[in-house]
Amino acid sequence: MVEDNNRKDKLKAAAVTVVVHAVLVAFLAFLTLQVSEPEKDELEDGIPVMLGNVPDAGDAQEGNNMTPPEAENSSVEEQIPEEEHAPEPVPEKGTKEPLITQDKEPSVNLEEKKRQEEEKKRQEEERRRKEEAERKRQEEARKRAEEERRKIEAAAAAANKKVTGAFGKTGGTGRGETSGEGVQGVSTGNSNSGAKSGVGGTGVNAVVGSRTPKFLQVPEYKDPTSEGTVVVAIVVNSRGVVTSATIKSSTTTSSLLRNAAIAAARRSTFSASDNNNESGTITYRFKLR
Repeated sequence: MVEDNNRKDKLKAAAVTVVVHAVLVAFLAFLTLQVSEPEKDELEDGIPVMLGNVPDAGDAQEGNNMTPPEAENSSVEEQIPEEEHAPEPVPEKGTKEPLITQDKEPSVNLEEKKRQEEEKKRQEEERRRKEEAERKRQEEARKRAEEERRKIEAAAAAANKKVTGAFGKTGGTGRGETSGEGVQGVSTGNSNSGAKSGVGGTGVNAVVGSRTPKFLQVPEYKDPTSEGTVVVAIVVNSRGVVTSATIKSSTTTSSLLRNAAIAAARRSTFSASDNNNESGTITYRFKLR
């Protein structure tokens, strides 16, 4: 019985040993196959090379081991599509294009700055030219206005002189204490005798903007005992007709002289103008009869 048990134990141990060794052998064989089998990608990417063979080698045994030309060509042809489809290298940032832009940018800025300076200079010259033209125009207008004013004053002075000579106090050829042509007297007297009363004189001066007097009416009045100066404010329309006459100032209180001045001013006329309702004055100097 003891021997039978020992023999059974030995058989069991031998069986276990065989199984374990078989498993180990199978595992090692599997690992060997996995390591030795080349990858498909490696076959496609690699180029088979026969080391130690040269075109002039004459050993038949080595020649038998060389890869046939057809195989090499097929292997190379299989790899060409892969090389054609290889992605092109992507250019990195900071290549020539930004550098070219940076090289051109200063030139563009300089040209733009130069253009702006030229435009500014042109505008400044244009402004100075316009200012000079405006200054000359104003100077010419001022000279024309001054010349026109002198002409108007000369015409007014001539008119006043004419009126004063006709109606002012002048040296007479007759007798009496008043002035004027003829003999002093009354309407009922004769040419050689009569009371010492007669017609006095009146001086007239008119100023209405740029207009010249065309006709200045001499006041008609009957007040031999009053004298003074009456200034009448008038308004003249575009045709030169006096449309308004009022007393502006007076050195006499005589209503006869004041009313006579207003009436004479209304009948006076001036040169026509484009300016409507132009204001001015007529000054009447009444002298004692």
